[in-house]
Amino acid sequence: MLLREFEIDGHIIRLSEVDDIFVAEVAQSSGERLFYHEFSNYESIKNGFNQIIEENEANSINIKRVLDILENSK
Repeated sequence: MLLREFEIDGHIIRLSEVDDIFVAEVAQSSGERLFYHEFSNYESIKNGFNQIIEENEANSINIKRVLDILENSK
């Protein structure tokens, strides 16, 4: 099930749930994955996605920052 999906700097940022596993991924518009990680619980990734959304709404984020936030959520 798709939980969140949005675009930043032409990249698709997606959070989905498959069989109680939460999958965070970032892909270029060509489909090439820049980031993929599976989390066993939602709490592990929720704060990272909330931070990305907040910074995106404030127009103060780029794809490098997105990747940094997600890497730090592992």
